[in-house]
Amino acid sequence: MADSTLPAVTHGVSRFFDYNNDGLLDIAIIGNYTESYENSYPIFKIFRNNGGTFSDIQDSTLVGMTYVSIDFGDYDSDGYTDIVTLGSNSGPSSIIIYKNNGGVSFTPIIPECYPQNTNSVHWGDYDNDGDLDLLVSYIRYGKIYFEALRNDEEVFTLKNVDLIHTQWGDYSWIDYDKDHDLDIIVSGLFNTNEGTTRLYRNNSAIANTPPNAPSNITASIQGSNLMINWSGASDAETPTDGLTYNIAVSNQIGTPNVCYPLSNLSNGYNKVVNRGNCGEGTSAIIKEISAGTFYITVQAIDNSFEGSPFSTLTSVSISDLENNSNIIHVYPNPTVGKIWIMLNSKTEEFCKVEVIDITGKTVYSVQQLFSGNTSEMIELPKLAKGLYLLKVEGENTRGSCKIIIDSK
Repeated sequence: MADSTLPAVTHGVSRFFDYNNDGLLDIAIIGNYTESYENSYPIFKIFRNNGGTFSDIQDSTLVGMTYVSIDFGDYDSDGYTDIVTLGSNSGPSSIIIYKNNGGVSFTPIIPECYPQNTNSVHWGDYDNDGDLDLLVSYIRYGKIYFEALRNDEEVFTLKNVDLIHTQWGDYSWIDYDKDHDLDIIVSGLFNTNEGTTRLYRNNSAIANTPPNAPSNITASIQGSNLMINWSGASDAETPTDGLTYNIAVSNQIGTPNVCYPLSNLSNGYNKVVNRGNCGEGTSAIIKEISAGTFYITVQAIDNSFEGSPFSTLTSVSISDLENNSNIIHVYPNPTVGKIWIMLNSKTEEFCKVEVIDITGKTVYSVQQLFSGNTSEMIELPKLAKGLYLLKVEGENTRGSCKIIIDSK
């Protein structure tokens, strides 16, 4: 088991998402936690991915729920993933929207609505105004109906859409007729003992338009990792910071066998009603890449889950990866701040020493004189605990290795 410290829950869910835009998938866990036979209670926790280990962010604003549904989307188009939950905390069901404050904390927003136990909540732009809305359920004359929780400039207001819903079921957005607006399919318990599935067509007079393709695709090698960056796309409805991105990477043209998007490469058609596989970020890391030629293309996905055309194909050839750890020797590793570096070289030269974090950002850089096989000490600044790439580059020397920073 990769991490046995994660809490076990029942009547809940666990999901991966990147809440702090560091390129690593974090974990959200919500449901009923059993501490002992006599003591159980609902929890909601987010665990930050530290590059292979996970730690609780300990956000006290997160409200535990059971019989819960959860979904992720950027409702305020600020480039950070927000959360919505629907479930019970011991009383009637409620919806809570969590605004992501720049990947640092969350602010709960509780709309004035009283949903039924439908166990389903999903973001989607049903009115094609470019921001994410929600559908909730309510009871009228003994039947359950949909009500739209419409996002109007980050204020959520109820709007009656008069569609019959179900209990203990689910709904999904889908543009089944390809008229550029989101339709709905609903399944669940229609009355006391009768199930149903219903498909509702969206008759909006406003059609969504797909985004433009991303541009300025670049690729580089850092250690054994392929680093990919691009410029944000634009869209007539969804703001640029609200777009998500799909990336396709392959070692042969036309077959994305390294990183596969669920989209048609020739026309950009998004085969699933979902966000892009890179989320809101404009960069991606393909780890432990092998030598060869790689082909990269990127598309944008808007809040109606419509895909742009894919970008012009970018290629990168990798013949000599920078993971030549035999060229440099580092100790101690893990380290708390001081490291000694010895080059496998008999010459004296100035080299550039860089420390790069898991997002590809250089967090420390220094010029250091190395003399043959002698060790040189580097005093690192205070860095967050985790995994980093150490690069050493000079006129005759080029190498890198992974280092682990431990707590000071």
